[in-house]
Amino acid sequence: MITNKRNEMKRHLLILLFFILHTYAFAQVQVRDTTLVWQHYDYTLDEHYSIASFSTTEIVEREFKGIVLENELVKITVVPEFGARVVSFIYKPTGHEQLYTNELGVPYLIGDNIFYHDWLMQYAGVFPTFPEPEHGKYWCVPWNQKAPEVLSDGVRLSMWIQDNLDNPQHPPQYNNGVTNVTCYFDVILREGASNFEVNVRLENLAVDNNLEYWTCVTFAPGSTVENPRTSFNSEMIVPIDQYEVGWSPGNWLTSIDKLVSNGPRVQEYTNLPLLKNWEEQGIAYAYPSFKKDFYGVINHDNEEGLFRISNDQSLTPGLKFWAWGEPGENVDVSDFYAYERPNVELWSGLSHQFFKDYKMAAYERLEWTETYMPSVGLSHVDYIDKHFALDLEQPSLNRINFSTFQPLEKEYQVQLLVMDEEKEVYQKIYTIQSSTVQSFKEEIIFSELNIPVDKYKASLSVIKEDKVLHSETFNVTVGDERDPSEEDVISSLEKELVVQFKNQNTGQIDIVFSDHSQRLIQLYDLEGRVVFQQNTNQTEVKITALTKGIYIVNIQDNNQNKLTKKVGVL
Repeated sequence: MITNKRNEMKRHLLILLFFILHTYAFAQVQVRDTTLVWQHYDYTLDEHYSIASFSTTEIVEREFKGIVLENELVKITVVPEFGARVVSFIYKPTGHEQLYTNELGVPYLIGDNIFYHDWLMQYAGVFPTFPEPEHGKYWCVPWNQKAPEVLSDGVRLSMWIQDNLDNPQHPPQYNNGVTNVTCYFDVILREGASNFEVNVRLENLAVDNNLEYWTCVTFAPGSTVENPRTSFNSEMIVPIDQYEVGWSPGNWLTSIDKLVSNGPRVQEYTNLPLLKNWEEQGIAYAYPSFKKDFYGVINHDNEEGLFRISNDQSLTPGLKFWAWGEPGENVDVSDFYAYERPNVELWSGLSHQFFKDYKMAAYERLEWTETYMPSVGLSHVDYIDKHFALDLEQPSLNRINFSTFQPLEKEYQVQLLVMDEEKEVYQKIYTIQSSTVQSFKEEIIFSELNIPVDKYKASLSVIKEDKVLHSETFNVTVGDERDPSEEDVISSLEKELVVQFKNQNTGQIDIVFSDHSQRLIQLYDLEGRVVFQQNTNQTEVKITALTKGIYIVNIQDNNQNKLTKKVGVL
């Protein structure tokens, strides 16, 4: 009997030990070397990284040594030897790629005096560019690297390069010279994380320098691993109101959105976000700068997105838009001269635009961290951090919808607060569900909340550990299903409505109009009950036999103009 109990205990201990070891291995970040094979048109470089020769017909395979960092949710691949790039970010719960890779590389704009090395070739991923604009000097250069460093909660892969390259063939507009500034580009994957981080650090020596630094992100959220590309049904989610038009063929970008001002040409950020509106390639910049801490791209084919989140956005106020547009969507990659490709690039920079230098003081050190976070099931994002994303919409004055994506249980909450001036009339806390593969949606219908028919201010706040991380305020009218944008239009009824109080002892409201237009008049008490309703074209309506108290009058004409007034009866 004792032997049987001991054997049973051993069996349970072995099972427990198995699960402990299994969980430990599952939670850790795995690191391994890999080899990537990529195809491009053949070319050779000289000692300064300019094109020495190239072929318009011969396609070759090139091998890169890569390093894979992987946990249970994320698999990223880094290539230090070709510009220090994160070339792949697979979000494992969906099995989809988030970063673009060029199907077939082609050297282009050779000898056109556009890029520092007088040529360019698109490859893949997230990568640093410095100390010159455009793609800088080191996009095709091997970077130094350290062996992966084990952290207390993950792994860091450190890459760096000191600027000492001076290509004598560079075009004259690239005039920052040799700066001797060192750029560190560290990629970090943490245990159990649904994102990865990039820590950027710039260190200057004993003299002041003019330079530019930009991080370029080539987006392809929700792509298949076999064909990573930006869907033409994608949207650039950038929280700005205006942008400055840069360059575009034939200045086509100047006609895509409403003009705000000339010199510089500033336009409303309305149609630019949708890739399908890009009829050609082009450049634009956030105007006057970019101040929010996130931006990204959502693939509306499957509502999967990728977002860049900064821990100190003040250091990178520049945001550049680039896309190939429709030519990239329909390109024949077998044609050497057709170098357009199906991708979108968003860039974060120290300066506001290309060819506008940042002045880096002697011994100055700059450092910030960029987190790359996927989203699933959201068509827009109003707030995002490295663990949580929120999409808010107000389809009518009577409704607010919000959707959340929280891949890991992090105890986020959303608070709804409804205020009548300084008085709280309703409050609710929503506990957010977590899922790695879906979002959760809540619909708030104010006419179903058992609050009086009236106009209110409603706020939705993201809360974690009693700290408000984000909050937005909405104008709400209970029972009013108009689009909120209509509230800003001055109602034609506003000047026509006169409310008079007569025979107050018996309780009466007289409503006087200036013409005989047809109108629907409704009167509610503070419990939301209809106490009077009439469809009339009379210029005066008398509502009698009312008890003392506050009432809400709703008036709507045939043109859908609507007016809501709070009135009192003594």
